[in-house]
This record gives sequence, C-alpha cells and structure tokens, in this order.
Amino acid sequence: MVNWENSPFGVALITISYLLAVTGLVTLLSVFVRTSGQAGAFAVLLSIVTSMISGSWWPIEIAPKFMQSVARFTPQYWAINGFNKIITRGFGYTSILPNFYVLIAIAGVLLFASIVLFRFE
Repeated sequence: MVNWENSPFGVALITISYLLAVTGLVTLLSVFVRTSGQAGAFAVLLSIVTSMISGSWWPIEIAPKFMQSVARFTPQYWAINGFNKIITRGFGYTSILPNFYVLIAIAGVLLFASIVLFRFE
C-alpha cells in the first residue's frame, strides 16, 4: 500500500506543478504541428521518449550517468523524484519544494516560449 499520509499537501504540489509543466510542453508542441493527427503522433512520441529518459519506466539510478543528466530536463524526472521523497522516504512537503519550483519554472519557460512562438493565422 502506498503511504500518501505523510504529505498530502506535497503530493498535491507535485501533481499540480507537473500538470502545469506538461501543459506547457503540449502547448509548445501545438505551435509546431498543423493537424490533429500530427499532434496525436508527436504527443505520443514525446511522452514515450521523455518517460524513458526520465526514469518513469525503470529506476533512473540504473541508467548511465549521461542519461541521468539528460533526465533532469524532463518534467517526469522532477515529479517522480518528488513522489519518491514522499512515498519511499516519508519526507514532508518541505523536501519537495525544490521539485515544485523546478516544475513551475519548466511550466513558465514552456508557456512563455509557446506565447512567443505562436503565430496567428
């Protein structure tokens, strides 16, 4: 059984900030695609690749060092790391604040890039 009781507030922070970061990523993707078919194909490809790189499919600790460095650029890495701090280590919400801040920064950068690159037609 998963122990969410240690920090339900921390779980909410990670979940909300992760959703914002993914929203930014998908919004940026929408700037570059032309059809809904392209959007679907690229969204699946993007989610699979970033999930593999970030440690969503296997523990990031078993990946080579360069892959662990690349994983830090994905929202999934920061969300998984934050959830691990709460679930497996029993930490409180203050321990996941760096993860929260990074996810919010990723969301901000991606949403800002989406706004700048968006072309009205």
